[in-house]
Amino acid sequence: GLSKEKEKRDGDGVKNSFWVYDIKHNRWTCIYKNDRSDRDIFVQSLPATPGTANQQGKGFQEQPCPRYAHQLVYDTTHRVHYLFGGNPGNASDPKMRLDDFWSLRLCRVSQSDIMRRCRFLVRKCRFQEMAGQDILMALRYIQTAILEVVDQANEVQVQEVCKQNH
Repeated sequence: GLSKEKEKRDGDGVKNSFWVYDIKHNRWTCIYKNDRSDRDIFVQSLPATPGTANQQGKGFQEQPCPRYAHQLVYDTTHRVHYLFGGNPGNASDPKMRLDDFWSLRLCRVSQSDIMRRCRFLVRKCRFQEMAGQDILMALRYIQTAILEVVDQANEVQVQEVCKQNH
């Protein structure tokens, strides 16, 4: 879970990490860790609803701020983790309690999406080689070979192809 290291307080004291325990192998594995100490990535003064502007208008929260003494549960039916509240470890207000609510749904990438991405990366590399020699041939290559492996619903992939075109 998310933890507070009491003995090693470095000013922040609270770190973000997510660990999974493998019962079969009796082993913990860290699947997410954020050691950043700059508080600008976390809007802590007033909790906000995830994905919306906070009450002070400082921006958007994309992830919960580091905390301890929180509630974290897993819904096995819907395969969703829920996180509520906790203490952000704010030195100026040590009794501050968060009342925010977050959900986390982990999704497994399909084999076909992995293969499509691999084909895209190989073809992107080939395009870059071609662009240095014959730009017209490279542009035709984008139209024929690259666009067929781009997920048109994925805006990031479409933008990546557009960047290659310039």
